[in-house]
Amino acid sequence: MQNQEQTKNFESNAIVDAKSESTLTMSQSEYDELSYWADRGQKQTSFWADALKNPEGTTALKEGIKEVTESVLISQGKIQKDRLKYSSIRIFIVVSLLVVIIAAASWLTSINRLDGSSLIFLLGTITGYLLTFLTKIEHV
Repeated sequence: MQNQEQTKNFESNAIVDAKSESTLTMSQSEYDELSYWADRGQKQTSFWADALKNPEGTTALKEGIKEVTESVLISQGKIQKDRLKYSSIRIFIVVSLLVVIIAAASWLTSINRLDGSSLIFLLGTITGYLLTFLTKIEHV
């Protein structure tokens, strides 16, 4: 009996010594990180355990996720609509200015005030600009 008490005391002292040694070798940040992940795993486990025990309780979560998803989709739709409106106005302005420039250059060429090669150079430059402009619009 006394031998059993000594064994228990020895085991408890060994456990205390092991605990004190482990806390001495583990930094506070490591302990905090282990504690965080243990708490997080326990919360996730308890959520799934509760969900399996009471599946009706998850309908509120499902409805909440559905509401958030719908509101995000609606706001994204509004943003896209505004962006499309802005892009169409911008395209209209650019095309109008280019038409005016090409019309003026063509008129000046027809009355021999502008050389034909200059008109061709202007048309090539404008074509390159339009191609660049259109590729930038597609990536926006």
